[in-house]
Amino acid sequence: MKIAQLLSQYLLQNKKLALQGIGEFTVGSFYDNPFENEKGGSKLPDNTISFRVNPKVGEDPDLIQYISQHSGKIKPLASADLDSFLTTGRQLLNISKPFVIEGIGTLSRDAHNEIEFTQGVISLHIVEEHPAKKHKSHAVESNDSVHFDDNYLKPAKSYDNTTRRVLIWTAVVIGLAVIGWIGFYFFSPASKKTSTSNETPTETVVPAQPTIDTAAQARADSIQKAKNDSMTAAAQNAQNVQNSSTYSYLIVIERAASKERALKRYADLIEWGHKVIMTTKDSVTFKLAIPIKGPLSDSARNRDSLTQFFGRKTYVELRGS
Repeated sequence: MKIAQLLSQYLLQNKKLALQGIGEFTVGSFYDNPFENEKGGSKLPDNTISFRVNPKVGEDPDLIQYISQHSGKIKPLASADLDSFLTTGRQLLNISKPFVIEGIGTLSRDAHNEIEFTQGVISLHIVEEHPAKKHKSHAVESNDSVHFDDNYLKPAKSYDNTTRRVLIWTAVVIGLAVIGWIGFYFFSPASKKTSTSNETPTETVVPAQPTIDTAAQARADSIQKAKNDSMTAAAQNAQNVQNSSTYSYLIVIERAASKERALKRYADLIEWGHKVIMTTKDSVTFKLAIPIKGPLSDSARNRDSLTQFFGRKTYVELRGS
């Protein structure tokens, strides 16, 4: 039997019902009219039940004993069921929702946030239950469209075992079918042949040969050509100087065993600002010398000065020698 039905029966038997944290219900005097019986039960007249708000009211031991006897549960479980029922009711009232107690009435908050009570329909026919059995209550709420047990905190319906087994087997069959299709698609000979035929021939990429920087090569060639031209011009200038009669004697500062060495040394001395000439008689040995115009008496002094300046031994060579 539901907690609400037990509460309504307890209220009719004891004329008083105290619910902890909420308040007290009291049943006033009334007369049982036999002409108002409905299927063996008499309805309680309107405005017979009164309610007084009292949040400080505590748990009623007699009510716990009554619930334990008629529900077949021990007292701690009966107390826990009642506390859970009333806690849910207080939560509904806190969010301005109606708290329906089947067989007694409805508690709700008015515009001033005060708790008001509306009496429901309660049957005077009380069904005594054995603790080991449960019967349906004869108390019916008819004037309230919202019932606590039908609208609040009602657990969702669960599938029975047959439906669950059918769903499980359906999922297994679908999974096996998907696995079989994947295996056939990827591992069958036809799929392998198709994948082989769809392969596109790969292109062999030949690494490109490193390109030669023709511009750099051209610049290097032009520099070398200019250098050779300048050295040739220097040699020609030296030959012209040798053939002229503008000097009295020569002071030889270097003898080169190759034309390349002589030309390079000559170009360096000219670049440094020295007036030198290059002479040769057999095109094998080349001389680099400084022409001096003046008396031969100064040749020794000039030779020693040049020897000290260039850091190497020099010597005097007369014209025609």
